Amino acid sequence: MVLARLVETFPDAQVLVPFGENCRYDLVMEMNNRFVRVQCKTGRLRDGVIKFNTCSLTYHHPSNRGTREYRHNYRGQADLFGIYCSDTRQVYLVPVADVGTNLGALRVVPTRNNQAKKIRWAKDYEVQAGLAHLVEQLICNEQAVGSIPTPGSSHSQLPLLPP
Repeated sequence: MVLARLVETFPDAQVLVPFGENCRYDLVMEMNNRFVRVQCKTGRLRDGVIKFNTCSLTYHHPSNRGTREYRHNYRGQADLFGIYCSDTRQVYLVPVADVGTNLGALRVVPTRNNQAKKIRWAKDYEVQAGLAHLVEQLICNEQAVGSIPTPGSSHSQLPLLPP
C-alpha cells in the first residue's frame, strides 16, 4: 500500500525496491537527483491512536548467541517511515527523527482532556493530504539526513549510500 500510494502521489519520482535481504529500508524514492530511504511499517489503531514499531527485533548480534532479543532502531539508516493503517485505509509518511526509537504514535481522535500541544496528528502525515511538500523538502534539501545525490549530479563524488 505504501509503494502504491507513493507512485500515485509522486508521479515524477522513481520508487525503487532494494534487491537482497536485510536492508534497513524497504523502498527508495528518487526525486530531483536525490534518494530518500523509506522503511514500511504496519500501523494499528488502538484507542484513537495509530501505533507502529520504530525498531526491529532480532536475535542476531555478535555477542548474543540467540539468547536475547536485540533492538535495532532506524536512526541514520532510513529517512521516513511509510505506515499503512488498514483501520483508516491511509498511508502516512513520518520522518524517522520525529518519533521515538521503539514506538511511534499518530493520533486520530482528540484526547479526552483536549490536550493539543505535543500531539502528532495523523492527518498531518497523510500522504494524500499534501504531505508532498515534506518529501520534496527532504529530497531537495542538501542538509537532509540520508539524502544522497545520484550519480551524474554535481555532487557525484559522494557515495550512493552511507556505510
